[in-house]
Amino acid sequence: TRILMGNMQKCCVCQGMPAVILHIKGDRNDNRPANLAALCPEHHRMAHGRGEPPSLTPEEIYTHKKAWERQCLRHLFTLGKLGSKPNSCG
Repeated sequence: TRILMGNMQKCCVCQGMPAVILHIKGDRNDNRPANLAALCPEHHRMAHGRGEPPSLTPEEIYTHKKAWERQCLRHLFTLGKLGSKPNSCG
């Protein structure tokens, strides 16, 4: 998917592979990019909690997602995969 490719198929928390998609707010029908994060299976489990309170909060995921996606954009620009310099305000 676009989210996995934009994250170089790596977890936005640890940059581990393979990454899977997490619906950050828990709504599987909300497929907006802002609600989707690439996480390794371990961080995906931590985000869901599985019988315990989640140890990785949506706020933490958003912070990691934003930082990692910004780094991925810079990397793609450096490789010449993007036509112009990425916007630094996003």
